[in-house]
Amino acid sequence: MKGYKLWVLGRPTPKARPRKGKKNFYTPKRTKEWENLVAWKWIEKHGNEVAFPSGEVELKAVFYYSDRRTADIDNLAKSLADSLNGLAYADDKQVAHMDVTRVTNAEVEGVEIEVRPWDGGERIAPAE
Repeated sequence: MKGYKLWVLGRPTPKARPRKGKKNFYTPKRTKEWENLVAWKWIEKHGNEVAFPSGEVELKAVFYYSDRRTADIDNLAKSLADSLNGLAYADDKQVAHMDVTRVTNAEVEGVEIEVRPWDGGERIAPAE
């Protein structure tokens, strides 16, 4: 089965901690805007039918920043995984493997994404 690739132009935004409102918790505006942008770009290129409705997937991403001000890589990965829920996969619990890289001093800001079936890959040998 094939993989799906996508390029999203714009400064990547990490997943911010939920904020407490008057009655409940909510995702901060900047995080939600980035997640929506990624989702819309996915729909533009690949449609809105779930690419992998079942099975484990691998998520690869390279985040590009034009300067040295960046974010924690785990929060970038979480924001990306959440934005692809219901599009690349039915639920982000299907993501069995992530390969995430952050590049600074890039000419253009954005994120390069690939989602494909996970075949189990290579395992790290146990420490002796």
